[in-house]
Amino acid sequence: MRKFLLNFSIVISVLFLGSGCFLSGGNNVLEAQKFAMEPLMVVKADGSSVELSVAIADSHEERVKGLQGVSGLGSYEGMWFVFSDDAVREFWMKDMQISLDIIFVDADFRVTTFVENAAACSTMDPEQVDCTHYSSVESVRYALELKAGSVKDYGIQVGDTIRWPVL
Repeated sequence: MRKFLLNFSIVISVLFLGSGCFLSGGNNVLEAQKFAMEPLMVVKADGSSVELSVAIADSHEERVKGLQGVSGLGSYEGMWFVFSDDAVREFWMKDMQISLDIIFVDADFRVTTFVENAAACSTMDPEQVDCTHYSSVESVRYALELKAGSVKDYGIQVGDTIRWPVL
């Protein structure tokens, strides 16, 4: 009986501690969906910064898939798209379940432009035959996708800089 109680206590402790990460702030939605996360920082013109945890999309396959199938993002979570060259980048919301803010960043890690509240295509076009495309307008090397409303909530502006990797 003593051995049973000891094993039962261990199992309950592991379950309780394991669930703690989900109870402590909710900033791990992507981790829970098997994304490896890395730190990224937005440094604003006034010197303040916003620390984020992002999944990295640096291969063609990862960039094509992006956040498709993700049903939500935690606060301060997103996806950082890394390209090997500078070009005008185009994103669309096909097969997306959530609306996003898309921030376009040049090779010098400066925010050049952004799109706020890009709606999931299925919301506007249930058949997804005419999904809206969102363009960087000018050549960029990176893009950052965050939960819709994040640009406004964090006060992100054109000219802010990204620090990645965070050292």
